[in-house]
Amino acid sequence: MEIVYERVCGLDIHKDMIAACMIKKGRREHMQFGTMTDELLKVLGGNLRQVTGFIESAVKTCHVELTTLIVPGENDSEEEVRELSGWVSGLKNPDGESVPLHVSRFFPRFHMMDRSATCVKTVYRLADVAREKLKYVYTGNC
Repeated sequence: MEIVYERVCGLDIHKDMIAACMIKKGRREHMQFGTMTDELLKVLGGNLRQVTGFIESAVKTCHVELTTLIVPGENDSEEEVRELSGWVSGLKNPDGESVPLHVSRFFPRFHMMDRSATCVKTVYRLADVAREKLKYVYTGNC
C-alpha cells in the first residue's frame, strides 16, 4: 500500500477539550488537549478555531456532513449538543441545504476502555435535542 500522507489525524471536538488520534509513519497516538493550548498548536499545528474555520470554508465548496460521537461523561449533555447544533445550523452546503449532523453511539475500544457504551436512549434523546435547530439529524451505531 502506498502512503499518501505521513501524518493523519482525526479530531473529536468538545466544548472544553479536543481528543486527537494521530497516525504518524504507521504509529498511532491518542492525545487530549484543552481547546486552546500550546500543546495542541505544537502537535497539530491548529486549534478549535482552525477546525471550525476549515469546516466553514469547506461547506462553501463541497457537501459536508458532520458526525459527533457521544461519549459518556465527555459530551453527552443536552447543553453541549444544543451549542453544537446551534453552530451547525449556521452552516449551509453549496446547494443551500443545511449540513446534516450524525449523532453516533460510542463503544469502548482501544485506548478508551474506561467507560461503557453510550446508552441508546441517550443517543436518541440528544438527536432530538439537535433537531430543535437542525433539519437533518441522523443516529448511528444504535
